[in-house]
Amino acid sequence: MSIEKKKDREVIDFKAFVDVFNAYGKDAALKHVAERYSVQYNTVVKRLRVESEYHFDQSRDRYYLKDRTGNTADFMTIEELSRTEAPIRPVTQEAVGIDNDAVLNLIVDRFFELNRFINFSNREQKIIINQTSAKAEGYNIEYV
Repeated sequence: MSIEKKKDREVIDFKAFVDVFNAYGKDAALKHVAERYSVQYNTVVKRLRVESEYHFDQSRDRYYLKDRTGNTADFMTIEELSRTEAPIRPVTQEAVGIDNDAVLNLIVDRFFELNRFINFSNREQKIIINQTSAKAEGYNIEYV
């Protein structure tokens, strides 16, 4: 019986691939793979699925880190936050031209407007939505 030696697998930077795919789309990811690796695009995608912590969300056409808790969240995980790169130039209030008080007032006004239709009960772990009033004011209700 002969033992075959496996080929050395090329190391693929999955984070770089995911960043290119999420930012610029599949065509840019195809180009990225062709320029940097000696394997096909499909091979990179298969290895990404099996060997990495990323999964593909077809509804959003993006890759995300796998949720280890089993819950799906609309917020970034600690791992995603720690892997993001810092902006090149920090955004300042002067550059954007925004006053904190004005933004805070807008947020508070919006909160009180929505609070007429939505109530949170932490004790019972419920979210109560008054659909009739919300629809009468022109809001559309969607369940996700």
